[in-house]
Amino acid sequence: MDIPQIQEVLQAYCVSTFPEWAGGEVTDLRQISTGWESDVYAFDLLHGSPQARAREALILRIYPAQDAYEKAAREFDALVRLYRCGYPVPEALAMEREAPVFGQPFMLMRR
Repeated sequence: MDIPQIQEVLQAYCVSTFPEWAGGEVTDLRQISTGWESDVYAFDLLHGSPQARAREALILRIYPAQDAYEKAAREFDALVRLYRCGYPVPEALAMEREAPVFGQPFMLMRR
């Protein structure tokens, strides 16, 4: 998928998965890393009323590797546990494993 396709799918996913982001718009999507473990994208999600737009600085990690499901699950679970214990790690927001939107497992987290 190219950046415009990822942006379109990502925006639809965010708006449908997070009701508090209704009317959200993905902006400034850019790939910041690529490799065999994961492809990493940074983006902003603007949401809220036109008079009071809020911005979420987020990260999308797509796991294209052979053991993508297991690697994504381990990383997501570790981030959630560390965040809950107060360690300075990004908050992991969502992970899709079963029916990946991007054709591979992926995770969303705060930047």
